[in-house]
Amino acid sequence: MTSYLLLLRGINLGKNNKVSMLELREQLEKLGLQTVSSYINTGNLFFDSEKTLTELENVIEAFFLKTYDFSIPFVIVPSEMVIKEVLPSWWSEDAYRKDALFYLKGTTKELVAEIIKEWSLADEDLYLGETALFWLTRTKESYTKTAHAKKITAKPFNQMVTLRNANTFNKLISLAKEKR
Repeated sequence: MTSYLLLLRGINLGKNNKVSMLELREQLEKLGLQTVSSYINTGNLFFDSEKTLTELENVIEAFFLKTYDFSIPFVIVPSEMVIKEVLPSWWSEDAYRKDALFYLKGTTKELVAEIIKEWSLADEDLYLGETALFWLTRTKESYTKTAHAKKITAKPFNQMVTLRNANTFNKLISLAKEKR
């Protein structure tokens, strides 16, 4: 049995793309996933399964297509992989903004590396992790000059990742460790 983290992109933001976490947890259990739980309302779910990652991706993708009239991009990551993610030394610093941008299904670390090598950085740090691109800017004043403001939040890049701020990311790690 393997524990997984399922991260959904673009749900429950404002009035669009509403997904009840209670209903989704129940529906995922009906698909055969075990010990399904969620953290906050923005699509952070944990579950256990004996299925392979590819089988899980196929089952969940088919379920979303059948159940919702809007697209739900997602990524499934083994919880242990997220726990073991090597974080940059600056991740523990106080900063204006820090984000973990998880690579969605079909996006790879190598593809992101190719894209970001062309970016001009302004008072910010980037780190390519195995599961996510980690990003930091230290001050509010410099944020509008950063790649985050100019590139990460713009299409097409923002459709390749699902963003979790540092507080959410750190809580997900803590919950994953508790579930071991």
